[in-house]
Order: sequence, then C-alpha cells, then structure tokens
Amino acid sequence: MTASALPATAHQGPAVAVASATDAPLRIGPLTLRNRLLLAPMAGITDRPFRILCRRLGAGLAVAEMCSADPSLRYTRKSRERAEHQGEPGPIAIQLLGADPARMAAAARYHADHGADLIDINIGCPARKVCRGAAGSALLRDELLLGHILEAVVGAVQVPVTLKTRTGWSPTTRNLLRVGAIARDAGIAMITVHGRTRACGYDRPAEHESLRELRGLLNLPLVANGDIDSPARARAVLDATWADAVMIGRAALGQPWLFSDIDRFLRDGETPVAPTREAIGALLLEHLDALYHLYGESRGVRVARKHILWYWNRLGQSECHPAAPGVASCPLSAGDASADALGATASDLSGTPERDHPQGGQPLAPVPCHAGSGMGTLAKQLRSQVVRAETAQQQLALVRAAFATPAQQEEAA
Repeated sequence: MTASALPATAHQGPAVAVASATDAPLRIGPLTLRNRLLLAPMAGITDRPFRILCRRLGAGLAVAEMCSADPSLRYTRKSRERAEHQGEPGPIAIQLLGADPARMAAAARYHADHGADLIDINIGCPARKVCRGAAGSALLRDELLLGHILEAVVGAVQVPVTLKTRTGWSPTTRNLLRVGAIARDAGIAMITVHGRTRACGYDRPAEHESLRELRGLLNLPLVANGDIDSPARARAVLDATWADAVMIGRAALGQPWLFSDIDRFLRDGETPVAPTREAIGALLLEHLDALYHLYGESRGVRVARKHILWYWNRLGQSECHPAAPGVASCPLSAGDASADALGATASDLSGTPERDHPQGGQPLAPVPCHAGSGMGTLAKQLRSQVVRAETAQQQLALVRAAFATPAQQEEAA
C-alpha cells in the first residue's frame, strides 16, 4: 500500500476481489466474499473495532472472538461484547466453543437468530483451560464426539457452518484427513487449517503439507492459516497448498493494512510500501476512538494499551528495516504477538489505572520521537507512559506525540 493513502483507505469501500488460485470471489454456501483474505478470531483482540478496521483495509471476512456455548455465560458482559456487531459490515461470523452437541446447536441457533451469517466451530484452541473442558483442540482426540457436534450444529441452523482446526493433537497423532472427512460428511461448508498440532502451540513453524493432502481429499473451500505474515508468504502458501484462501491472525496486530498489501500483491504483484509514521498514527487514533466508544473510557484505555505498543512495534520495524521486494514491511514473528511485544507484562497492560499510576491524573511528558532516535530507548519510554496513562485524553496526547513527524514536533515546540 502507499504510505500516504493509509488513513483515507480506512474510510473507502470494499476492495475488488482478489484471487488465490482463481480470480473468482470466495463462496461459502450462499455467501460470497469480496476476496480470499480472512481475519482469524483472536480472544481479546478481534473485537468489533478491530474487525471493522480490518474489513475496511481489505479483509473479506472477519471472524469474531470465540463465544462459549455454555448458556450460563451467554449474557455476561464479555459474551455480549464478543458477539456485538452493530454497524459492522456483513457477513457476520461468530465462532463457537464447546463440547456438548445440544449446547452447541442451541448456541448456533441463538447467534443465527441474532444476526450471524456464518457459524464457525473452534476445534483448534490449544489453551489448557479450554482443553480441560474437552473443547477446542481436545476434540481432535474424540472424533466420535466431534462428528456429533458438527452434525448437531449444521442441522440446527440455515446459515453456513465452518470449522477451524489444527492438524492434530500432536505430531505423532495428526488426524487432519479423518477430521476433514467427518466435517465433509456432516455438511461443513469450509475448513480452516492452522498448520500446527495442539502440542506445537505457537512455538514451532507452521507446516502446510497436511493441508495440501487434505486438498486431494475434499472439494470444500479450504483456508490456510499459520505464519502467513507477508504478501509473498501468502502467495507461496496458496501455490503450495492449492488452498482457496488464507486466514491471517497475529501478523495483523498493529498493521491491519496487511490485508490490502496482500490483496494488491496477489492481484497485481504490487510490492507494498511501508506506511509513514503520520499515517500509522492517524489509523491508530481512529482505532483508539472506536475502543473508547465500545468499552467506555476506563476500560477502553486499558484495552488500547496493547494495541498502541503493537502499532509502535510496526513503526520501529518499518523505519529500521525497509521492506524487501515482495515482502510485507512489518513481518511478525511468533514471539511478537503477545502483550509483552516490547517488554511490557500482561499485568502492565491490563492492570487498573490506580495501580499503574498512583499519582492520579498528572500530565504525561510526550515521548520525543524523531528521525534518528534509538527505537529501543523510545520503546521503553513509550511503554512506561502507556502503562501510566489512565485517561483517554492522556493516551491520545501520548499517541499524537509519539507518531508525530519531525516537522510536526518542530511546529509543536
């Protein structure tokens, strides 16, 4: 993408369809997506503001954070926020998590009745607390129960039902081909494959050979997921697997424009250009405003902290490491997509304002960000001040100063 066009792009309409293997738009049952680029559901990240932003910047589908099928949790604040899609462009995709066929079917009906255009079933989450409840990746070890769940959900709703899975429980027990056959026989409309087993977590590089094998078995739409962090990587995975689309997760953190970069590269072979500091800052301000509106100021400020650091991390990569031909300007390694991408702990980024800033509403000194500054030193300064900022006014002022150009800083001085 061109650097100067980034903020304007965020307000423009849908991009034209891209192609993976063909130039045709992706079809999932009766739904037609404008392209073949999907945003992965990520707990605590893919809320409505982030989904809308990614859709504006090129994602053809943005799946909401996973929602529990447990009816006792359906009306909690977290569940309501995760399923909130007011003002969001369709199709609306809700991901469900659970291990009981009847509860999963009831949850699917509930969300379809409340506006979901697509129901996705999660059997890929590797979290211990999820697997202890026999949900997520644990279902890869119970193929009989998995089949019952898929059949129950497909039979409960009129909207397409899709599946997101890993390649197996462990490298020695990969069962993707059997899972794929179970999904096909149950009437699943599309399968997304994260190229790791549950035992691999996120530490090992993703492998996509298993997806290529599945392609030989199924005619369903197949989506490749895992370590797709640049336009060139997206092209290589599509070519190697014959997948119909790619799903991008952690690589989009702090750079939602990655979708438009991949879109242009797949269509035209256009090499992306890193956005400017000013353009990234403008997009971040838009993102923060949406977070404040969804969560309220106090919670919005806390939720925004991790995003500010992710955007800053992208800026540092962009300014210190210009993009190579055909490669996204800000590739993200597996270790970067965490709350401590710049060294901040999870408690730093989500703790209460009172604890983080005991002095109350004192003004924060702006971080001096100018050409030639040491990004590591500035990152530490910014991290400290992001944690201390407890009001939207302080947070916005901090971002404006951090992402200001040298000319803007000179004018402000």
